[in-house]
Amino acid sequence: MTLLGPYVPSRGPRERRNEGKHAFQAAVTTALLGLATDADGPVIVAGDLTSSWGRPPEPEQPQ
Repeated sequence: MTLLGPYVPSRGPRERRNEGKHAFQAAVTTALLGLATDADGPVIVAGDLTSSWGRPPEPEQPQ
């Protein structure tokens, strides 16, 4: 099993903070792709992601 616990600080001037968040998203995406192919077993991602990705999408309503 592989456990990834990302946390991105969200302080500082807005422009720099947003640039940092975009860099963080790119780095995590790259890391996840590598982990998905190289991991022996499940990959669990748990951390403070709301500060970097925003709110999760609303669940779809059944029709």
